[in-house]
Amino acid sequence: MRPETVIGTIRYAVDQHAVTHILIDSLMKCGMAPNDYPAQKKFVNDIQAIAHQEHVHIHLVAHSRKGDNDEKPPRLHDVKGTSEICDMAENVLSVWKNKKKIELQSQGNTSKDDESDAILLVDSQRNGDGWTGAFPLWFDRESFQFLSAPNLHPLEFEGVF
Repeated sequence: MRPETVIGTIRYAVDQHAVTHILIDSLMKCGMAPNDYPAQKKFVNDIQAIAHQEHVHIHLVAHSRKGDNDEKPPRLHDVKGTSEICDMAENVLSVWKNKKKIELQSQGNTSKDDESDAILLVDSQRNGDGWTGAFPLWFDRESFQFLSAPNLHPLEFEGVF
């Protein structure tokens, strides 16, 4: 989709359907070249303006640059594209999957069971107290939920499990 189409779709969803949360997955699919930084900046500015004007939450998925390896979580400055993506965002969250643990488990090695399966990083938070930090997460394969500690019972939703 072209950026103008995405913006128009967001406005339609908010105006006609009272949508309060919008997920754009992902910036790469919004019709801009990876190195078209002015277009990316304008797009982020446009969606931020809608979020402020309409009091809605817009979540934009932006992928990280490829690093040397996947052994450490991507951080704020690893986001692929213009730096304004993170500079203008209200919150910047990164998700990292522990691929080394998953690979070892697929080989039958359970020595890293105490390590988390993923980490959710809060790299920037403009509102509230500005807290930044990380949440380790363990994946429960039966419920397809990430949990805040190993061996916790997943949330049960009536009629779902």
